[in-house]
Amino acid sequence: MTCANRLWQLKETLLPNLAALPDRCEISLVDFWSKDGLADWVWDNCRDAIEEGRLNFFQSTVPLQWHVAKAKNAAHRIARGDYLFSLDADNRVTGAEVERIYLARARGNGCWQFSGTSRDGSYGRIGLPATAFFDIGGYDESLLPMAAEDYDLLKRMMKARVTVERMNAPEVKALQNSVADKALGVGPDAEKVDLERLYSTMDMINRRVADFKLDRYGWRRRQNFGYLEGLLNGVPAALYPNWPEA
Repeated sequence: MTCANRLWQLKETLLPNLAALPDRCEISLVDFWSKDGLADWVWDNCRDAIEEGRLNFFQSTVPLQWHVAKAKNAAHRIARGDYLFSLDADNRVTGAEVERIYLARARGNGCWQFSGTSRDGSYGRIGLPATAFFDIGGYDESLLPMAAEDYDLLKRMMKARVTVERMNAPEVKALQNSVADKALGVGPDAEKVDLERLYSTMDMINRRVADFKLDRYGWRRRQNFGYLEGLLNGVPAALYPNWPEA
């Protein structure tokens, strides 16, 4: 899970998600430079989960502009499991859904829990073995800050011959955001532009770039992971470029 200045959403999703997980699972959460008290809330409400190893929490400590691929890569990089499943901060997961994810894991397959409804918050619910995620190089950090990073990851998974099992629609609908909500954090001047147009333009560009790179360079992204500095479970830590190696 990743979050930047959406504490109001995380308050609705993180605790129920932790409660839904069996003992063999954890949540890896990245606070990507939030300024709304997110880290304080996590420590006040989830300290036991962090200390018990059920929540793995990375808090960036240097100013960052929101970038979906970078944030999602960070969450996947700190994860300690052998199977990774992406949830946005507005997503809920149930115990029954976790069991179905485990069935895909047991078969060595990826999974995708898209409802089929555009922009309802389910498109990015993608799972795959950790080895496959790092082999393809994760989410492409060269894309613009948001839109189509999940589209790109799925297409590269399929080109890499990762079998992707289609799951049923999420049992709990995601908390809904407007397109303007999504785009507001991508730059200091975002408040001055047409955010609907900004998001649509990023989506169009990222899809074209993703398709071009897949055709020209293939499915693997090398030297794709950037540097992040912060606190991992309260201890100073850094995610170094390209660690772990793809």
